[in-house]
Amino acid sequence: LGVCYGHQLLAKALGGIVDWNPKGRQIGQVNMLINERLKKDLLFKNIIDISTNYLKLIATHQQSVIQLPNNVALLGYTDLDPNHAFRYKKYIWGLQFHPEFTTDIIKCYIKARSDDIEQEGLSPETLLSQIHTDDLGKQLLQQFRHICFHANPAA
Repeated sequence: LGVCYGHQLLAKALGGIVDWNPKGRQIGQVNMLINERLKKDLLFKNIIDISTNYLKLIATHQQSVIQLPNNVALLGYTDLDPNHAFRYKKYIWGLQFHPEFTTDIIKCYIKARSDDIEQEGLSPETLLSQIHTDDLGKQLLQQFRHICFHANPAA
């Protein structure tokens, strides 16, 4: 499970391109638009409502996977990040968002970087007001743990 920088390293190691995101910083709670592949994916399928078209997730990054490697499956994207989540083979995932962050952590992060955020034309107050309680990150990490201990890699 590659998270944020790990997502970028995994993509680069597989032949993708990572660079500064030309659309700028992404921080706060974001809507990741999802596809049918994600709805059936081993990591996500038991923890999401399959009738939804997006997931609310916590993210903070300035660099992104600009071009996915050829041999991965795109699972989701945001308005600022076209390659926000992918899977390689059956048991390797790259996630640009932060499932380990709580809403309190991202709020502190936004406050600590408020000067930089304002200089980039974003409003820390608006970003803070858009954050709502959601435990999807915790559920996702628990699902990953379950897969690690119970999946059959040869399958």
